[in-house]
Amino acid sequence: EAGGTPRRVTFPSDRLHLIGYLHLPPDLAPGERRSAVVCCHGFGASQDRVLPDVAVHLAQRGHVALTIDYRGFGSSEGERGRQRPLEQAQDSFDAITYLTTVEGIDPDRIGIYGTSFGGAVVLHAAALDERVRAVVANASRTSALEREVEELRAEVGRRYQLGNIVGRSAAMQ
Repeated sequence: EAGGTPRRVTFPSDRLHLIGYLHLPPDLAPGERRSAVVCCHGFGASQDRVLPDVAVHLAQRGHVALTIDYRGFGSSEGERGRQRPLEQAQDSFDAITYLTTVEGIDPDRIGIYGTSFGGAVVLHAAALDERVRAVVANASRTSALEREVEELRAEVGRRYQLGNIVGRSAAMQ
């Protein structure tokens, strides 16, 4: 329900059922289509740690937000704690696919947000999935993925012609 309690949803990813929570803007009118953001959590975490605050913030500002648990984390199916970046990226692709089926979502205005390890995941998704129209990678440095993150940032910068806007931050130097 718009502006109320987030709605628990299930969507498939590689034959597994993943769990997410859909946060709707309080002023979403029937038949209206809004932008949406997939919110991805950090390394070894689950969606209930930081993402609800992000999702509420986005919904209060008129966006639909979907928090997700990667496979094997939180309430989603899959091998517990299995940390595989390409699998988490696939989960984010499948979350975007799910959002395109939700009434009230404009499929041409889907963004993706990730914090910590989720920042690396969303950079990968933005570089490879043309449906992603906006990306926020919050605190995205992870030692295991630093080089890949830098390559993905460069690819996102090239794709969206962002030049120096997307690059190595002063904090990462």
